[in-house]
Amino acid sequence: LSNSRLSCSSRDPVGKELGGVVFGDGPLPCTGPDGEAYFEVVVEELRQGNDDGLVLGVASKRPQAMDDILMGCDVKEAWSIGYNGCSFSPDVEEDIPVKWSPVNLKRGDHMGLLIQGDGSLIVLLNASP
Repeated sequence: LSNSRLSCSSRDPVGKELGGVVFGDGPLPCTGPDGEAYFEVVVEELRQGNDDGLVLGVASKRPQAMDDILMGCDVKEAWSIGYNGCSFSPDVEEDIPVKWSPVNLKRGDHMGLLIQGDGSLIVLLNASP
């Protein structure tokens, strides 16, 4: 995490280690008329040769301990999507295949996650679902 707390990058020079879960500093504000919330990240660096990639997600509360969290799916009471084309939900034990995969992201891509009022998630790539 940068000193400005506005960017982060992997410390793994080879790019094969798991990890890199980043939490915001508080609850996402609900800005839509039906209680929607949204956040976005910009891809500034890429690691080549991996079969998975960026994961976006939300949690109902911040974890008490971070020691055992290597990936987004390790966060209890959280919903995450990305990896190698799958998502995780706290009420489903297995990963859930999805149509979107982050492996083809490019430098400069804007990745957004829209949390709708009913709790469903929509991934946006450069403002398009």
